[in-house]
Amino acid sequence: MRSLSGRLVSIDLGSRNINLISGRHKGRLIEVDRALTVPLPENAIKDGRIEDIYSLKSALRDAFVKNRINNRNVVLTIQSTSIITRDIVLPSVKQEDLDTMVKFEIEQYLPIVASEYAIEYTFLEEFTEEGSKKSRIRVAAMPQSMVDNYFNLLKEAGLRPVALDIHSNAVSKLFANIIFPEREGGLPARTYALIDLGHQSITVHIFSGGMIDFSRIITLGGMDIDTEISEAYSLTMDNAEEKKIREGCIYDGTYESCSTDPLAELILGRIDVWIGEIQKIFQYYTSRNTGNRIDSVLLYGGSSKINNIEACFEQVLNISVGRLDLTGSVKTRGKLDSFDTDCFINALGGIIRYE
Repeated sequence: MRSLSGRLVSIDLGSRNINLISGRHKGRLIEVDRALTVPLPENAIKDGRIEDIYSLKSALRDAFVKNRINNRNVVLTIQSTSIITRDIVLPSVKQEDLDTMVKFEIEQYLPIVASEYAIEYTFLEEFTEEGSKKSRIRVAAMPQSMVDNYFNLLKEAGLRPVALDIHSNAVSKLFANIIFPEREGGLPARTYALIDLGHQSITVHIFSGGMIDFSRIITLGGMDIDTEISEAYSLTMDNAEEKKIREGCIYDGTYESCSTDPLAELILGRIDVWIGEIQKIFQYYTSRNTGNRIDSVLLYGGSSKINNIEACFEQVLNISVGRLDLTGSVKTRGKLDSFDTDCFINALGGIIRYE
């Protein structure tokens, strides 16, 4: 596959903000000339489904006009529990026969009607089993109504839809092309879990053999901590989030000796729950196949900025834990001197396109 070199605007529609970048993918770099965050209109999106197209359309239009963004070629990245992803194994066939076979097989695996879903797939590998050549295919199925609504949103906002991407695929491209493009013997030496500590949800992506092998969404997030801080300290939600990041040091050497400061205890109580849910996902993943393991964890997203959170995760999980760092992989241009990539991970992955 050849990377498309044209400049695009990649928009990540999150649960709280619209994160937008303008740029292009070039080799092992992503060049960015614009990066901005716009508050998501209240109740405009619920679990990836558009609930208020009018306010969302206005927010996008205003963002482009106020920031003088002339490029109208747009990629959207979204996340929803309505999106189904599965790996399936099929007999190796000609490309022209694969579309029909994938749609038939996904209906057998899942209780869906293929005609009601937009179905895309990626070839993962070919192997021989019992003397027959077979192909492992990764399939993503999104309700067609959801696809149509996003297409209409962009058209009504005066934008040109290039692609509708999903977070797991965006992060997968970022991992393979930018984060760990080098391979040892053709494959990365370690299995990584990339964990997005988002506002309303936590997403766990596990990469093995250079490809995404497993993804799960946990319906917990930083908003839960912000709500407790807001109530405990009589703060607005925005001020509560600032206090969480600015003052919320939760670890001072050992997990058991964490500070007895009330704020730290409040935050740690929630993080305990997060780690417990992540451990369940890890246990399920490692039990699926002999040899499955997690070697390293990389955190990103808004709540990954909580002071010492990686040390806290590492102490409990007993796995190497760090922050996802794209320093040196993102080049800024024009008036954009620098920007915090942490909340733009999905948008950065979305800008990587192929033909």
